Amino acid sequence: MFRRLANLIELVEDDPFRIRSYRMAAETIEDWPQSLAEIAARGGVTALRELPGVGPGISQKIIDWLAAGTFKSYEAITAKIPATTVDLLKVDGVGMNMLRTLYHQFQLTNLEDFAKFVAGSGL
Repeated sequence: MFRRLANLIELVEDDPFRIRSYRMAAETIEDWPQSLAEIAARGGVTALRELPGVGPGISQKIIDWLAAGTFKSYEAITAKIPATTVDLLKVDGVGMNMLRTLYHQFQLTNLEDFAKFVAGSGL
C-alpha cells in the first residue's frame, strides 16, 4: 500500500522527499521478518517507529491500516486518482514518465483501458 501511495503521489509530481519516505517504509515493511501486527500489538506506534524508515506519521498510518485496512492519505489520493492507475507500471516499457502521459493526456487508469488504447492505436 505504501509503494502504491508513493507511485500515486509521484504521478502528480508531489514532494520527492515524501515519495522517498513512503518507498523506504514499503521496503522495510516488505523485508521485515516480523509482522507489523505483532510489532504494533507489542508496542504500538512507539515500537513501529523503531523500524528503519518508519517515523511518527507512517507508524500512525500503519496502525490505521491494521485497524481499518486503509488510512486517510491513501483514501484521499485514490479519491482523485484510481489506485489501479499504477498497475500500468507493470507493463514492459511503461515507467513513471510514460504513466504520467497515459494518465494526464489519455486518462488511462487501468490495464483494461490500456489494452483497448493499444489495440485501437494499432501499436
